[in-house]
Order: sequence, then C-alpha cells, then structure tokens
Amino acid sequence: GKFRLGYAHFAKKEFEAALPFFNAIKNQKHQYTATSNYYAAYIEFKNQDYDNALSDLSKIENDETYKNLASIMIASIYYKKKEDDKVIAYCEKIIGDKKTTGYDELYLLLAESYDNKKNYKNALGNYAKYTNDFKTKPSSEVQYRIGYSAYKMKDYETAIKNFKNVASVKD
Repeated sequence: GKFRLGYAHFAKKEFEAALPFFNAIKNQKHQYTATSNYYAAYIEFKNQDYDNALSDLSKIENDETYKNLASIMIASIYYKKKEDDKVIAYCEKIIGDKKTTGYDELYLLLAESYDNKKNYKNALGNYAKYTNDFKTKPSSEVQYRIGYSAYKMKDYETAIKNFKNVASVKD
C-alpha cells in the first residue's frame, strides 16, 4: 500500500517522493497512522515546513512509540522559530510531566531560550542540568554561552572554566 511505497522512498532518502504517500494516509485510522505522521513530520522538519511538522507532531506527542522524538522536535521547532516563551513553557511542561526521556536536549533548548531572553540565572541552571546530569560534553558555542551566563551571574569560576575550554579548542 501507500505506507510501504512511502517507506521505500524514505529508506532511500527520497524524501520528496515519500511525503505524498505519508500525507495521503496519515489522517486515516490504521496501524501506520502514528508512523505516517512521524515520517511526514520528519520530512517537513527537514524542509523547514515547521507549521505542518507541528501539526503532525501534535497528533503523536502522546503516542508511546513517538512521544520522546515528538517532544524534542516540537521544542526544536519553537526554538527554530525563535519562540522562546513557547520553548520555555513547553519544555517545562514536558519535563514536569516526566512523560518522556531525552531531557538533555530539552534542558539545552530551555537554557538557550532563557539565554536569549537574558534570564541568565535560569539559563545557567538548565545548562548545568544539561552538562552535569547527562554528562554531556557541550559544543564550544554552548560552552561560550554557559561562560557568558555564568559571568553575568558573577559566577566567575564557572565562567573562566568554560571560556578556557572554548579558547583551547582548535578551529
């Protein structure tokens, strides 16, 4: 059927060819409904068609199989659309509900959104959860923002440590 044709194109990274098949069946009730919505959203996300991706992801954000991926993608879309208030509200709700995993990515999006709003205290707290709780090695760009947030909060030890790490990275 249409799902198999769509998936065949998707597996070969022929996303433009796959999307019409997933779109044709994603609103019908069948065993591939959630999967069709996910694949359509994935392709739309890659194409920066964020409104359609959000629409498809909202249909699967409570689906047992896709809720983790959907939550991270929804938060990422809000972030890419520079909707920091939505990122903050959404991530805090998801983390508070404890209904998903992949918090490291959500904490990073939260920290970055607080950083964009110049709320350095909350940015620093979420950066700490991102790096400490998940033993994640941040990129030099993130380390710079951690250092800057720490500097703004007069936490000079953290600021120096992060700025030193950025300075020692070879371009």
